[in-house]
Amino acid sequence: MAILLTLAGNASAVQLSYDEVSNASKVIADQASKTGKIPSQVTVNSKNVTLDDYLYAATTTTINLNSNQKKSV
Repeated sequence: MAILLTLAGNASAVQLSYDEVSNASKVIADQASKTGKIPSQVTVNSKNVTLDDYLYAATTTTINLNSNQKKSV
């Protein structure tokens, strides 16, 4: 699985699996720890994800986990 970080870009809303959200979270946390900055875009499995789309997916995934659901968002 390839995950690429960039600091600029534009993407439309994409559907992410639970695993893709989880992996993107780890990469974003690592990048923020190293640089002190959160990337504005990540690429997960060839899907371009803006920070807004990622935040929506991450919060929706958290809500779903509270209902014991691991599903795509």
